[in-house]
Amino acid sequence: MKEKSLSRANITKAFVVIMVSLLLSMTCIPAFAQPTSAQRKKRYNKNFSIEWIAKRGDYVEAVVNVNEKTFHMIAKRYGDTWKVTNINGVEQHSSYCTITTIPRPPYPWWIWMGNVPAIRLYLDASTAMNTDTALAVIGLLAGIIGGIYGGPYGLIAAAVAGLMYISYDTLYKDHHPDGSWSLWVPVDWYNAFVYSYFHGLYMATCRYWWYFFAVPWNIGSHEYWS
Repeated sequence: MKEKSLSRANITKAFVVIMVSLLLSMTCIPAFAQPTSAQRKKRYNKNFSIEWIAKRGDYVEAVVNVNEKTFHMIAKRYGDTWKVTNINGVEQHSSYCTITTIPRPPYPWWIWMGNVPAIRLYLDASTAMNTDTALAVIGLLAGIIGGIYGGPYGLIAAAVAGLMYISYDTLYKDHHPDGSWSLWVPVDWYNAFVYSYFHGLYMATCRYWWYFFAVPWNIGSHEYWS
């Protein structure tokens, strides 16, 4: 009887270990996605910089350089939302960044969080379809959010600007039917911890959740937002 009990205990223990390993895989598997040297060179040989011309409480003007292309940009604040209103002298109307609330992110089961704050980026179709323009807008808006809120917001906003620069082409494939594009990034202690110590980041596009580690990994669909 004692041997049978020990056998059952061992089976139960093994089952628990397997289940925990599977649950961890959502976070840990991306660690095996190290890019090749050719891929790394292709992604990191791009040029990106921001020069701030004016920064006030409700107005920002900057020159953003992406891939040797220059964008003179103006953004204005409307309540809690920052909108890009002018790019190279052309009036803009829709692209914006704001702080919102989202349902539970797809964290491991023992990290329970619901209705967490998040950064939301929205690019209109004409902006989203042009990669260099989209990266310039993302960099500007992320820089604004990081400068205003600081702390985990600043950390994650800076991460978004850098990671989008590497992976935008992949993430844009999940866009709205009209060609516009949205990104939600949870701003909480767990996502900040993951980025600070593992250089990973959880984020969501229109239909999917992603985990970014060297490359973006699709980790499942969601039905949170239209």
